[in-house]
Amino acid sequence: MYDPERGTPTWVVANPPPHGDSVKSISSREFSPSRPHYSHLHTTQRDKEATGKVNTLQMERDDTYNWLIQSERRKEIIRDFGQPLTATQIARRTGTSLDRVLHLLWTLTLYRVLYCLNRDTRHNRLYWLTELGKTCQRKLREALALQPLNQRFPRIPWDLYSSVCYSHRSAVIQAMRAPMQAAAIKRLARLKNADLRMSANNARDVLWYLLAKGIVRRIVMKQRSHPRYELTEVGKAFQELLVGVMRF
Repeated sequence: MYDPERGTPTWVVANPPPHGDSVKSISSREFSPSRPHYSHLHTTQRDKEATGKVNTLQMERDDTYNWLIQSERRKEIIRDFGQPLTATQIARRTGTSLDRVLHLLWTLTLYRVLYCLNRDTRHNRLYWLTELGKTCQRKLREALALQPLNQRFPRIPWDLYSSVCYSHRSAVIQAMRAPMQAAAIKRLARLKNADLRMSANNARDVLWYLLAKGIVRRIVMKQRSHPRYELTEVGKAFQELLVGVMRF
């Protein structure tokens, strides 16, 4: 009912009060019917969307894992993937041809199991596990009753690290244990790898490159005709990764 004097709708009590009391009109400001609240409906919708995303991610993980375990080569690569690696490093450790490894890395990247750390680099591209890849690795190692891997992923310039993933440069870095001369580094590197062909001049060229990049520092000692070299902090991190390739 509308009250023209007050300009507001009037609600009339259905049951009149006892003893003939007059019925009082109550304006909409004093009383209003309960309005329906839809906030719970919006929350439910958000919950449904979140649940749908979780279910989609779980299905994606399951589908990717089922695809992964269908290939022994893929399983072999992901099972022991404990640090960023190049295609050449994977090929040497697994005994697989480089072309085959490149194709495997392409498919693993396509399925978002791996991703490239240095896409702009033409050579020695480094690959590492995505979050989906880490999940697949954990499931795979659990299925094989293996312990989780101690993954090595330091904060280093990966473009620079990829530049030392060549035979001579990596051999020099791995051979350095203390301030050493170029000839001593060459001898120790050849002791570690009998198939390595490297002269003292090759070692000096590598050291000059590493010195310019801040991977080693020069130490001039008294009564020594030739300078010695030692690894910087970045060089030590590189050395740990290069040695870890041999444990892959």
